[in-house]
Amino acid sequence: MAKLVFDIETSALPLNRFDEAQQEYLFRDTEKIVEESARAARRAEIQQQCSLWPFTAQTLCIAMLNAESSRGQVLFTAEDYEDDAGEAGPVDFVPCMDEVELLTAFWDVARHYEHIVTFNGRGFDVPFIYLRSALLNVPISRKDWLGYRFQTEPHCDLAEQFTFYGVSGRDGAARRFNLDFYSKAFGIDSPKSHGVTGMDVNALLAAGHSARVTATDCSPRCLEFARFNAGLNGITGIEFLEGDLFEPAGGRAEPGAADLELDRGDLPVRDPSGDRPAPRSGEEVPRLIRQSLTIERSGKASEKIVPAAERPAAHRAEVHVVR
Repeated sequence: MAKLVFDIETSALPLNRFDEAQQEYLFRDTEKIVEESARAARRAEIQQQCSLWPFTAQTLCIAMLNAESSRGQVLFTAEDYEDDAGEAGPVDFVPCMDEVELLTAFWDVARHYEHIVTFNGRGFDVPFIYLRSALLNVPISRKDWLGYRFQTEPHCDLAEQFTFYGVSGRDGAARRFNLDFYSKAFGIDSPKSHGVTGMDVNALLAAGHSARVTATDCSPRCLEFARFNAGLNGITGIEFLEGDLFEPAGGRAEPGAADLELDRGDLPVRDPSGDRPAPRSGEEVPRLIRQSLTIERSGKASEKIVPAAERPAAHRAEVHVVR
């Protein structure tokens, strides 16, 4: 039986999707921090982690590959999509109106495979789509992917195999590396080598509904990937600037200058040493998680930038996407 290889991309839901009690629960431990800047930094860190949790995030894309035939399919949510009339390639790109349609299509494909291969699928991808499917009442065709951990069938998680199920801990001989590092070590073309990265998801998402987007990142390499992906997808109107958070944007990053500020949501904001969350003023960091403007779903289940209550829902905003 053919093996299915897959990976998912996710994005945090806007905070105003959650009531006061839920938000208090999410940020409860920040109230124990006395110093204002440290409390604000911890709050931003939690907000960034929200894209990793199925109760606070959504599935935007699932990429699949038949390991035997090397043919694949990419399911993604899209408000509108113009199919390229050119010659069909080994990978089919299938637009979905919303997450429900995306997950339904995925489970329809998955039921034809006895075995799957993932990287960290046991820790992230599989439980994420299991719980998102449950929340959205989407039938799950394969419920046996989180069975006995030390069995490679039906689910072979390469992150578990390379670390021998975590035998060395964080710093031993079998410590865990990311997929990009493993690929290069084994002489395999890295999935990130052609500009494929999840770091620019929010910038690309926002650009489709905004007059102008400013994307910043401390890593020139990540900016190049984001710029490449934007060009690859025919997306314009994004300015890519190198630097930390709001600094490259100058005066445009002053409070109220942009209609929406958001971040990738999977990595904490850290200082240059990487040792701890960067201490920032109580005014600066909360603007990362401001609720006056959010990316929400419209009645057609498409991503829209929805301003504060007094503004029209179809308003095209200026957005700052920061890391």
